[in-house]
Amino acid sequence: MITKFDIVNKYLGIPYVHQGRELNGLDCYGLIARIYEDLGYELFDIEGYDKNWSFEKRNHLLVNYHRQWIRCKEPRMLFDAVLFKGTKNPVNHGGVMIDDTHFIHCCKQGTIVSRITEPKWEIRIESFYHLKERDIHDTN
Repeated sequence: MITKFDIVNKYLGIPYVHQGRELNGLDCYGLIARIYEDLGYELFDIEGYDKNWSFEKRNHLLVNYHRQWIRCKEPRMLFDAVLFKGTKNPVNHGGVMIDDTHFIHCCKQGTIVSRITEPKWEIRIESFYHLKERDIHDTN
């Protein structure tokens, strides 16, 4: 089983790259996707999302993406995702919880660990998200 130390050691310091999905550069969603890949799960990638798409195409992407997750008021287990609101309320950043108070995320400073209780993060929490498929694997 992968530990929080494995995750931090593998990803800490990787630079931020817009729409980055490789170890030479990640964005926040790329980091989330890579961590879940390490855990054995493939996430629906939102990289191709374009707000100018037709309603049907946007709806298809969002339905498939949201079908994978359970929204929670607090993390349910290690490596649950956390999403943050921007200044005008749409979600614009995310990370992965590595314990009750710390999350790893990729931002302009690169991949770092921050405290969820820091005021700049705490006031922006949109919600925590638990991958449904993890429950299926845990019960087998």
